[in-house]
Amino acid sequence: MRRCFVFLLLWGLVTIGGGSCSGDRPALPEALRIRLAGEPDGLHPLLAKSTYSWQLIDLLFQPLLQFDPESLELLPVLAVAAPEVRPWNDGTAKGLAYTFEIREAARWDNGRPVLASDYVFTLKCIFNPLVPNIFRSYLDFIRAVELDPNNPRRFTVLCASDYFLTRVASANFEVYPEYAYDPEGLLSAIPLEAFLADALRSSLWLRSGGGQPS
Repeated sequence: MRRCFVFLLLWGLVTIGGGSCSGDRPALPEALRIRLAGEPDGLHPLLAKSTYSWQLIDLLFQPLLQFDPESLELLPVLAVAAPEVRPWNDGTAKGLAYTFEIREAARWDNGRPVLASDYVFTLKCIFNPLVPNIFRSYLDFIRAVELDPNNPRRFTVLCASDYFLTRVASANFEVYPEYAYDPEGLLSAIPLEAFLADALRSSLWLRSGGGQPS
């Protein structure tokens, strides 16, 4: 779908550019409009379900890492580079720890920098039991996020698994601006671990065959 979008964009530019060679043709327009085949059902990454919505969401939000559509290589977007990886073990769980740093040039539309706290806020939204979404089950291996006290753009994700796809899953989802979605800071008073612990209890309950916990 993304390749189709790029093809249409390039086709439109070539068509417009070819028509501008004649001196009696109008000047190039300032904007190129591409119509979607259907109506998006929303623009929030957690709540949107249609492919039309995701075509727009991919242009509005960015992940830490993203697959190149041609090479399929996982490349940095918000992150400066691929994460630093090390083994992790706290005595109760073990796996891999990924340390990311968000690039200094990454800014929200109001000029504020994208920070590690925005990543943590995004996880709080995903693991909030009042927000139904499909991402929670894909990220249930995350046990904590450690913020670097000396660098607000640097953080480490502790994953209770050494499966190689945890690097992809922990970095390939859209990061949300905390200032826009929670201007009053309602979630800032609740630690991320509280959401993760609740999700872990629910996951263990379901895996044990106990059904949906109350």
